[in-house]
Amino acid sequence: MSCWSTAPPHYYSSSNYNHKPYFEWYKNPAASMFQFSHPLNRNSSTSSPASSGASNIVVIESEEQFKRSLRRVEDESLSAMFYYTAVWCSPCRLLSPVIKQLSEKYPHVTTYKKGLGNALSNMDIHSVPTVHLFLNGLKANEVIGADIQLLKNIMDKLYK
Repeated sequence: MSCWSTAPPHYYSSSNYNHKPYFEWYKNPAASMFQFSHPLNRNSSTSSPASSGASNIVVIESEEQFKRSLRRVEDESLSAMFYYTAVWCSPCRLLSPVIKQLSEKYPHVTTYKKGLGNALSNMDIHSVPTVHLFLNGLKANEVIGADIQLLKNIMDKLYK
């Protein structure tokens, strides 16, 4: 007798068992069970900073826009924060209001918010949330995960 025999007989029936692996059914953010209200999501398709308060968050909506923004930061030696996130990510939702506060505290640092996409693998992003901090066009630091205090400390050191 196998160890599977201890499960209720109906548990593995075809009507109750989703044959797709976990990563196949969660990766579609359009699925209704994964539509979350993200504090930094906007309906506007422009790349201008968010209009609330003094925050300067630019929502990146395409791979081309991401490449242009990154190239601009590097070419013009700008200070910037790239915030990589996902709508299904709970730590990202925890970090989003902090990102907004920090963008208001440091108005000279443009914040770019980028969701999951092909460019993330090119940037060696394997976990969300991830924040890349640029100073004078160069990547100066990185925070992986929702370590709010670490992010605040690094930004204080880099941008004050």
